[in-house]
Amino acid sequence: MAECQRHSNLHLEYSQIRQEIDWFGYRNAGELSSHLVKNHENIREGFGFCLTDFIIRLSRIIASLIFSFYVGWKLTLIFLSISPLIVLSFNHLIEVIIKYTILELLAYNTANYIAQDVLVAIRTVIAFGEQDKETEQYRKNLSVGKRVSIQKGFILEITRAIVNIVLYSAILQSFAEASDGYVFDINKREKKINIFRNDGEISSNFIGDTEFKNVYFTYPSRKELSILNGLSVEISSGKAVALCGPSGYGKSITIQLIQSYLAIEKVKCRQ
Repeated sequence: MAECQRHSNLHLEYSQIRQEIDWFGYRNAGELSSHLVKNHENIREGFGFCLTDFIIRLSRIIASLIFSFYVGWKLTLIFLSISPLIVLSFNHLIEVIIKYTILELLAYNTANYIAQDVLVAIRTVIAFGEQDKETEQYRKNLSVGKRVSIQKGFILEITRAIVNIVLYSAILQSFAEASDGYVFDINKREKKINIFRNDGEISSNFIGDTEFKNVYFTYPSRKELSILNGLSVEISSGKAVALCGPSGYGKSITIQLIQSYLAIEKVKCRQ
């Protein structure tokens, strides 16, 4: 990188020396020196920090895309759907930076030219009493540069805000798609026991007697553990029946089966 900067300095100096006299006649000393120092400094920063930062960010983007496609290509495609908007926003951002940077440099270069000419001929300026006039010209060019800088900063921040809105909208969309998948799966799931449905057998002569014949029940999450193994019991209407036994023997499960809280696997049961 240092060798590249040295070569750029030598090439710039060689190109400046071999220019014809007329080329210097159309340019004042202050403007020329300001352009050479400021613009060359920008080029040096571009070849130094900015180029390195660009390579790092580009590598990060490529690695992130590869990992995203590997983990979840559907969500990645959703996020990439707004990538053209991001590219257009950044393109507009670059155009704004280039345009207003040129205007800003022209304004400050003119101010530098005025200051340099005044300092070189300071005795003449004082002799003719032109201090206020030169000061006003210098202040006017500084005001132009300041106004251009404010406009550039304002438009730059608006463009950045648009880029952030588009970017975070894609992130919000990805989170919404991922969350909706879980919610929609629950909404589409068919309930094993739906007490709100009107179909099925409805008894016209309901007495209230409950009878279990050879009822088997296991939890869906623990198929290896059987709670009820061939339960058979009769519960007559109007009579109290006590279910006795240690904890884990299915007393609560039996009540929940009567209340239709749980589904029965193998059953001969009627009420």
